[in-house]
This record gives sequence, C-alpha cells and structure tokens, in this order.
Amino acid sequence: MADTPSTSGAPCSCACSSGETNLSSGETNLATPSAAGAQKKCCAAGNRCECGDACACKPGSPSCGGCAQFMCKCTAEAVCGPCSTYMGNASPEEVLSRFSESLRREMREKVTPCPQPPAEELSAWFEEVRQRMPDAPWVEVSDVLAREGPVVLVDVRSLAEHSVSVIPGSVHRLEFEAVKEQLPPRTFVAVHCTVGGRAAKYAAALTEASGEQQVGALLGSTMQWQALGLEFATSRREHASTRTRSLNPFGERGANLMRDGYEAVSAPPSSSSSSSS
Repeated sequence: MADTPSTSGAPCSCACSSGETNLSSGETNLATPSAAGAQKKCCAAGNRCECGDACACKPGSPSCGGCAQFMCKCTAEAVCGPCSTYMGNASPEEVLSRFSESLRREMREKVTPCPQPPAEELSAWFEEVRQRMPDAPWVEVSDVLAREGPVVLVDVRSLAEHSVSVIPGSVHRLEFEAVKEQLPPRTFVAVHCTVGGRAAKYAAALTEASGEQQVGALLGSTMQWQALGLEFATSRREHASTRTRSLNPFGERGANLMRDGYEAVSAPPSSSSSSSS
C-alpha cells in the first residue's frame, strides 16, 4: 500500500492489507490475525488512518479520532483504542437529541402497511420471539414513534451489523452506556437488535439494574422497521448520513422476508458475532 501524507505532513505506511477489517493507532491488531496467524498493525499517525478498503476510514479521510463524524466500521467488539474513545464522545444532550420528537413524527408519517407476503410470515416470526421471552418489556415500533417526551433508541447489535445501516436517530450500546447514568429519569429507553431477542435480554438487564428507568424492547426491531416501509441511515450522525434501504437481516430467514425495494447486506466478519436474533 502506498504511503499517504498525514495531516502533520509526515508519510504514514500501514501494514494492514485491504482484506483486514480492523484498525488501531500503531497497536497490534488483536482482532484480525492474518491467515498465517501473524498479527497485523495499522497506523493512524497525524490523524490519518491508512487501513484500506476494509475500513470506512479511507486514506485522506478523517481518522477514527474524527470518525465519530461519520461511521466507524471496525468489525469486532474488541475495537481499537481510537474507536473506543469515539464511542464515549457523545454527550448526554446529544444522545437525548438523536431520536427527537420531530424525527419520530417524520417516521410516523412515512409508515406504510406491509404487503402480503411477507406481512403474515413476519408477524409469526415476531410472535415466536415474544413467546420465547414472554416477560420481556416488549414495545411496538408504532408505540415508540408515538411516545411523547425524551426517547433514546439503543442499538445492541454488533458493530459489524451496525456498520451496514442504522435506524435513524439510534445510538449504539457503547455510546449509550457511556452516558446512561446522566440521562433524566423520565427518559424512555427503547432497545433494538434485528428481531428482538438480544434487545429483550438487554432491556431486562437495564430494568433490573435501574428500577426507575423506563425501558422497552422493540419487537421485530430492524425487521419490523423495514416491514413498515421505513428507511435506514448510513450513519448514526444525521448530518453526515444518507438514507438507505439496505440492512443486515437475520440470516436467510430475514433475507427472505424483506419487503420489495430493500437490500439484504451481509455484515463484515466479526470475531464476536452472535447467533441470537
């Protein structure tokens, strides 16, 4: 890979090939060993990261230190140091402002009934998830969109899934956990994953840890979002985002139950991928 000048003017060479999926700031990349088992390194000198095609931080783009302005696509929970810092950069005020009442109103106005198929099959799937965890604090997408007052929408999917697309206004779990103790008690926390299983577990843990916080698990989660004809976003930061109808479904079953006009996109490989929905 050719050297690319950094913002400091010094050249920066990166040992990550375009097939690697993580980056670090001159540190050993433990999340992504090469085929031979050796560890790769990436560089982010001068606020430029040179990780190649597998990372959203392309040469000449902001590094992970500024990647919060766009979308970091590190693909494992063992993210690099700069990305961990990024996840803690959002203030409580910003987290509260993401899933705003105006955004929820915009989404309500765009809801369209899901056609047959796949409406009946999706409803049956969501009911399966509900029956597996009947005591979970389930909420419907329509109920969350209609709520008044502050709402935080928390994405508990892996960073790999999160890198494909996000529900507009959502925050990743890592961002939420950095500020959750500073949110007003009346804040409603809606948790989503792909279908609802992981969301229910996380919502239950939140409820147990803080009896005062209002928490709900979004039944159907991103699969229900697309069933209602709603768009996703390419970034959690609204000003740097574009809308998309691409999403990472829950395997083949999810891909087969997407509405016309939506594209199933596989998440990049993750060292911490989950088989739970």
